[in-house]
Amino acid sequence: MYHGCFCSICKNPEPNPTKYLHRAMNYFLRQLDERLQRLYVGLEAAKRGQGSERALALITGWAEEAIVAARRALEGACQADGEQAASESYVEDLYQAKLARAVPLKPPEQPNQGYYK
Repeated sequence: MYHGCFCSICKNPEPNPTKYLHRAMNYFLRQLDERLQRLYVGLEAAKRGQGSERALALITGWAEEAIVAARRALEGACQADGEQAASESYVEDLYQAKLARAVPLKPPEQPNQGYYK
């Protein structure tokens, strides 16, 4: 379903490069499935910062609450992904620390050189 932007820039009849970006954003959203749309809108909200939900609602036609939820879902997924990477790094760090603390094996005592002459 096509949604035209209702922001003040796009409503103004004068040419503006921002109009192209808003049309491109809506075109791009139409090409995505629902899950990817949420990720993209969440990314845009995170990129634009706190309070951007109103502007994105005007551009995309999404409800502000849906945009907030999309941003939070993306942030949660990124945090979980970061924790996974951090935990993998933590395990590797523990392994390296354990190797560093390990007592090296002593080589076997050399037999007395005198016996083998």
